Amino acid sequence: MSSMIHGGPLRSSGSSSIPAPLSARPGPGGTPTKGSCPGTPHRAYRYIGLVVSRIARVSLADSAYEQLLAAIVTGRMAPGERIRDQQLAAGMGVSRVPVREALRRLTEQGLVETQPSSATRVAPVRAERAAQAFVVIAALQALAARLGVPALTRVDDELMFDADDRRTVALRRGDVLEGIAADDAFHGVVLDASGNVELKRALARLMPQIRRLDLLHFAGLSRSDPAQDHVEILKACRRRDARAAAELIEANFLRLGAQITALLAAGEECHDA
Repeated sequence: MSSMIHGGPLRSSGSSSIPAPLSARPGPGGTPTKGSCPGTPHRAYRYIGLVVSRIARVSLADSAYEQLLAAIVTGRMAPGERIRDQQLAAGMGVSRVPVREALRRLTEQGLVETQPSSATRVAPVRAERAAQAFVVIAALQALAARLGVPALTRVDDELMFDADDRRTVALRRGDVLEGIAADDAFHGVVLDASGNVELKRALARLMPQIRRLDLLHFAGLSRSDPAQDHVEILKACRRRDARAAAELIEANFLRLGAQITALLAAGEECHDA
């Protein structure tokens, strides 16, 4: 994963939330890439939830988007934090144009808010918005199971088992980011097997919302139920029982959503009191 994820505590601290200039980022050998276009990384990372895949030669707008998405999802840019596009552009070593394009995409995802005659900010977390997101994501993940489980292979079974094992080990040692990345990989196997591009796009837009909430409220969440959920999901997938897998996956996401929504609602009540 990028240094933005592993490079410090999961909260913003002044200028620390500004990504490093793209032109200064290391290449595969750990040194700045030579022969690349100015400001363009040799390799970049693309986030779907927190699942990372390496791609080559992305646009500056895509790179800016990926960096800002990672900063917001991991909490390095905190909810409600003011966003200054000029400062971000200077920190990345790019013009304001790709930063503004990145912010537009993040606004469409509900991760950034811009009000007329007001500053652009990282979107706050709200119980009602979280509840709505989880209902939709649970339904989409269930659809992925109905489409994908019949197409799973033995290799896919092993990929899911390995991802779940990584998740368990990571959470046991307190590596929340790796645990969530492994969870995304677990569900990503079924999503990939579905072969549905539009479904992938829809989840790519929505998943960062709930992963941000998962990270922000990890300490208050129960992890026993999700662990058992995965055991049952694996069994259903290996039986190629698409209906059972879909029901289990939907319940898994709805349960997580209920926990997070309750935590957010309690916090909002305390704030209003």
